[in-house]
Amino acid sequence: MSNDISISRFCFFVFSFTVGIGMLGYVGWNFFQPKPMIVSFLDVGQGDAIFIETPSGNQILVDGGPGRNVLSELGAFMHFSDRHIDMIIATHADADHITGLIPVIEQYSVGTFVDNGMRADTNIDQALVDLVQEKNIPYIVARRGMRFILDAKRGIFLETLLPESVERGGDRNSASLVFRLVYGENEILLTGDVELENEQILVSETGTLDSDILKVGHHGSGTSTGLEFVKRVDPQFAVLSYGCDNRYGHPHPTVTKNLASEDVIILSTCEMGTVTMYGNGKDVWLGK
Repeated sequence: MSNDISISRFCFFVFSFTVGIGMLGYVGWNFFQPKPMIVSFLDVGQGDAIFIETPSGNQILVDGGPGRNVLSELGAFMHFSDRHIDMIIATHADADHITGLIPVIEQYSVGTFVDNGMRADTNIDQALVDLVQEKNIPYIVARRGMRFILDAKRGIFLETLLPESVERGGDRNSASLVFRLVYGENEILLTGDVELENEQILVSETGTLDSDILKVGHHGSGTSTGLEFVKRVDPQFAVLSYGCDNRYGHPHPTVTKNLASEDVIILSTCEMGTVTMYGNGKDVWLGK
């Protein structure tokens, strides 16, 4: 009887020791894995809003959508006590990109505000400009070639690809800021509302456009996402940000056809709600 008990205790000890080592190995393995960058294409209806959080916790919002929905979307990713956003970027002054930035700036402190410097003759744009000035937020006009360091420790940056310049009274979509977000071997191309003409500039004048993820231009409008451009970007994923049953008919069949012809996995905020992607500097994957 005593032998049976000692053997049982020994077996239990071996089992516990093995489980303990396994748990330590799991925790250790996870501890030394590169922390992921999180990029969320927020479900704000017919518009754009993209929230980026780097492994060091730096937070960037690119566009704010057409209304206040961006606030509840941010609440899903930011702790209620976190009232600071390191950088806000307005790709251009269309209402479906900047309207939601006004309540965000009213409720959060902001480290830096970035746009393309082109003003729209609208009450919304004027209200945004006034608010940035009222809050004394540092302001930068972005131009091609400028690089914004988002996480110095891990070398994460936004590379500005367009515009090189803007014309007063010109087309706002053509003046959209275009960025390539880079973290190691991960690249995400953020295209604002640029159209085919701008895509040709990118194809002819940009050294490399290869990106794991393409934020599809202009919500899937037929005036964007040409086949040559898709081939040059060669994305694994394409994200379409648009509202269901929108009056513009987005996304255009030609856009989805061009993406499908290159075996790109198409994700949309209409069908999925907020689309969250992760990257660890090597691999990218879709969040649940």
